[in-house]
Order: sequence, then C-alpha cells, then structure tokens
Amino acid sequence: MIKKINKEEIIVPDKLATFQDKITGARTVAFPIVFPSGVKGVCAVVHLNGDAWNPSTDIKKITIEFK
Repeated sequence: MIKKINKEEIIVPDKLATFQDKITGARTVAFPIVFPSGVKGVCAVVHLNGDAWNPSTDIKKITIEFK
C-alpha cells in the first residue's frame, strides 16, 4: 500500500544562499518539494528588499498541507 504524503515541512537552515534579481534586487530562496502525485516542484520565498538577507533570521520553518 502506498502512503499518501499530506504534509511537507521545510526547516530553513542557517546561512542559506539566496538568488538576487539583477533588475529589482529582490532576493529569493527556493526549496524542492514533491507533490502527492509524485511530481517534483519548488516552493520559493521572495524578499522584496534588495538588502542582504539571511532567511533563517526571519523564517524557522515552512509547512505545506496538501489536499
């Protein structure tokens, strides 16, 4: 029997690298996820201020509850 995944919990590690948009300066972190169907995806968090940003100072964890 295949167990359906109902929840994904992402713990944000210290010193996580961010990607910076060259035009707006916004900084983004991306976390890989797997949907219940088995399809791979990405959960992205965008910090719109162009200043240096360490996501772990603001975010402890991200929880996604699937249908």
